[in-house]
Amino acid sequence: MNKKKIKQLKNAISTAVLGGLVVILPSALLVTVFNWLYEKVTLLISPITKMFWADPGFLANILTVLIILTVSFMLGVVVKTRSGNFFYNIIDKGFLSKIPGYSLIRDIVLQFIGKKKNSFSAVALVNIFNNSTRMTGFVTDRSTSGIVTVFVPTGPNPTSGNIYHLPADKVKELKCSVDVAMKSIIACGGGTSGFIDKV
Repeated sequence: MNKKKIKQLKNAISTAVLGGLVVILPSALLVTVFNWLYEKVTLLISPITKMFWADPGFLANILTVLIILTVSFMLGVVVKTRSGNFFYNIIDKGFLSKIPGYSLIRDIVLQFIGKKKNSFSAVALVNIFNNSTRMTGFVTDRSTSGIVTVFVPTGPNPTSGNIYHLPADKVKELKCSVDVAMKSIIACGGGTSGFIDKV
């Protein structure tokens, strides 16, 4: 194996590893934070639960989840106020955004609950291989020369994928919202008949 092929192999391996980390790290961070929060709340309420139940395990778990959901709800209400939003922005930009994977998780959550403006202008079926195969993609840009830029995500993780620059006749826009298409990608294609049948 010559040096060029060795270099290409190293680049391919490093790219694959980095791509895997981009997928894994945000999910791992979310799970880690939730587990840490769950353990802290369980430890905090354990003296109270032991006072009322001899074996508080199951009820303590339910109570812990309820407390986390209640606190999340209350924080959500506070953040909607002017002063709460002001302090949240300070914490978000000054501290939270520096945590690896936090910004990606935040953007995904905001996008799915409809609080973040989506950069995708339309959902489309794209003809990449110049045959009968079609892929679900999102139009991200259009050039004056008639080239359409499309992001084709991978399922079930829509945060990774490929970018294609295609002639306009290879891109068939669909009458479908980005949210609906995104949910079908997460479901590995489930529900696509609802918007493909309308083409």
